[in-house]
Amino acid sequence: MQAFVSDIHANIEALRAVLDHAKSLNVDEIYCLGDVIGYGPDPRRCLDMAKTFTGCLRGNHEQALLSSAEDFNIQARRALEWTRDEINSSDYSREENREYWNFVDSLPTVIFRDEFMLVHGSPRDRVHEYVVPEDVYDKHKMNELFRLLERPVCLIGHSHLPGVYLENFSFLPQDSLDGGFALPQGKRAIINVGSVGQPRDGDPRACFATLDNGTLEFHRVPYDVDRTFEKIMNTGKLPLFLAARLKEGK
Repeated sequence: MQAFVSDIHANIEALRAVLDHAKSLNVDEIYCLGDVIGYGPDPRRCLDMAKTFTGCLRGNHEQALLSSAEDFNIQARRALEWTRDEINSSDYSREENREYWNFVDSLPTVIFRDEFMLVHGSPRDRVHEYVVPEDVYDKHKMNELFRLLERPVCLIGHSHLPGVYLENFSFLPQDSLDGGFALPQGKRAIINVGSVGQPRDGDPRACFATLDNGTLEFHRVPYDVDRTFEKIMNTGKLPLFLAARLKEGK
């Protein structure tokens, strides 16, 4: 069984809860679709975890860490600046800090696995482009995304909104797929696996997906939101909005 996580956003409490749940399911491969860092209070610990995954992609927050966050909103930019300081912290050796930078720099923008294409954003812009439910009304965009698929199924993150996009211009939200979703034979799909560390679909529980024998299943896992909330507050630098939104799942 394979597990797909995304948008951890330096939330170690959420990540640990997800990994414990994945272990209980006998998952043997874990792929991360990017944004291990950003927003949250534990970038170093989450990067340590990501190093152990079967595969991990570069998200837009990793890309901004390596280059520039000029296109981020002010709160995301402040969080990234704090994250950069944490990874460069003088509390650790230069060699240890360099290992984090080297790991982030090594992350690919796409992973191909059997019949799957894994990206953070979209098949058209693997790092930055959002795919959101309203896009099913934009036939030009959806046709272009499906045309650019290099495998029958593309797994994505980035929007933090879990669900399945089909070629008939429909979107199946995660909460409509209880019991799993059988991947359609001979057809293509784009699947957003949701967010571990900062859900935005109104459900504060961590979200991830598993795949077993052609059936995709979404999982929602409760975690200690209050602990992450307190950690963000205690930094004195991360925007308080980033703590408050966790309790609302928005």
